[in-house]
Amino acid sequence: MVSWPRLSLARSISYADLLLARQLLPAADSGAYAVGAVLAKGALWAPQVVTLLVLPRLARGDRRARVVALGLILVCGAALVAAAAVGGEVAFHLAGGTDYRHLAGSAPLFAATGALYAVVSTIGWRPPPGGRPCRCGWRRPCWRWQPP
Repeated sequence: MVSWPRLSLARSISYADLLLARQLLPAADSGAYAVGAVLAKGALWAPQVVTLLVLPRLARGDRRARVVALGLILVCGAALVAAAAVGGEVAFHLAGGTDYRHLAGSAPLFAATGALYAVVSTIGWRPPPGGRPCRCGWRRPCWRWQPP
């Protein structure tokens, strides 16, 4: 499993692509990439509601909750990819304006990228090790990050 610091690093790196795109791509391509990244981040964060709802059970190590959460996240991700395929032109128009509507064909790719990242981040989630009490008073491993 992925540890908390590694997961935090992965999330930090996930925003580095926008900075690199701005520096390395021409202005028009950089803008198009940024608008697509908005769609990808939406597809990442929308299914994460499921993870937040099952967080207490995940903190207790409930394997069934993890399987159910992954199933729901996959279904949500598939729905977002299908919606992007049908309404990609509208999605790009809302995210970037009329200048980016021609990129509607790539909307499902951006949505799939975000949805897969949501699955990976849920698979990699685990409570911090140790059974010491958290600041919240819970005696089991708490979902809050605790410094060593």
